[in-house]
Amino acid sequence: ARFSKARMTKIAQVAQNGLGRVIRPTHTMSDGDTVFAVATGEMEADINLVAYLAQEALARAIVRGVQQAVAVKECRSWQD
Repeated sequence: ARFSKARMTKIAQVAQNGLGRVIRPTHTMSDGDTVFAVATGEMEADINLVAYLAQEALARAIVRGVQQAVAVKECRSWQD
């Protein structure tokens, strides 16, 4: 969609809520959780809807990543 830099910042801020929904604790000083947002500028869209969908997509991607991860050496996975 077509958004200004300020609106893209807001979308990224709202998307951060997706982290808080599925990771505990989140936003600690050493976890490096950062969300970036980019826009193609190809269409108009409602910022609230895009921000909500970004939050949902991020939360679902994290859960899917954890569920599909496999063990590496001594680091066990959720499947184990």
